Amino acid sequence: MASTRFLTLLLAGALAVPTAALAQEPKPATPAPAPKVEGKKDAAEAEGILKKCMEASDSKKPMSCDLDLTVNIMGMTMKGAGKLSMSGDGKSRNDLSMDIPMAGGKTRTLAVLDGTNFWLVQEMPPPIGKHTIKSAAAEMETLNKKMGMGMPSGGGSSQDPASQLHNMKQMYAFDTVEEIDLDGKPGYAVSGELSKTAAEKLSKDMPGAGMMAAMMKRCRILISKSDFRMMGMEMVGTGGEKFMTMMYKNINNDPKFAADTFTYVPKEGEKVETMDQFMRSMGAFMGGGGDEDEDEDEAPAKPAAKPASKPAQKPG
Repeated sequence: MASTRFLTLLLAGALAVPTAALAQEPKPATPAPAPKVEGKKDAAEAEGILKKCMEASDSKKPMSCDLDLTVNIMGMTMKGAGKLSMSGDGKSRNDLSMDIPMAGGKTRTLAVLDGTNFWLVQEMPPPIGKHTIKSAAAEMETLNKKMGMGMPSGGGSSQDPASQLHNMKQMYAFDTVEEIDLDGKPGYAVSGELSKTAAEKLSKDMPGAGMMAAMMKRCRILISKSDFRMMGMEMVGTGGEKFMTMMYKNINNDPKFAADTFTYVPKEGEKVETMDQFMRSMGAFMGGGGDEDEDEDEAPAKPAAKPASKPAQKPG
């Protein structure tokens, strides 16, 4: 439901503060053991369940739900909660807040797709602070494709369940099926490993994503067995630890939205950045080398060359 790109940006921002703070922590002496993969390997069955899940998710119908997020990293557990709203005609609003114990504060990530533009507002503890990003929906589509996330054309549908599954299938090789309990009801967990191509693109194009790729080694899609609706998603690290769990609760297929739900208007004096500017600043903060690129962009323009002077004429 929440798009892959939204989650990646959210986690990049949320991880920036604790990652920088723990940069000098001693590393484990021994590598983590290989993860134990539960369930049976059956790529055909996995594909069949995901296909039914995509069919059960209709992006052309309005929907809203509550979000419940848990992130485990560096000995910390960070809890998040929010709300996802889908208009049914290509507009969406994703509002999520998260506690960061080490930073002693909260983060808030608001993503609004108004049908034409994608607005992303990141509010984080110092020294990062608040960033407001505006990008054309078409630009976000191009960036998603560049990163191998396979966002389908149309831009505005990236946060609906069917599009998210499409995105995930571009990144993960789903080949394992497990029968699980979902809040007392039968369900499926369909999982797969992050492809080498996706990991390379993620590490190249996102600040701090090299570390994130290891934490997102496997993806588990949690699906209701009764109606094949997507109920959640888990990211599992190289050692088998659950790095992130996102659950979708109180799903409403007949929501009533306020008139301004799918709009965002910056306040007077609020600085608005492009996505490229934001990514460079995050890369610089997390040691990604963003300063160099930014310096190049902000270097003063060279003065225009003076026209060549004509050779002096000899007196006649």
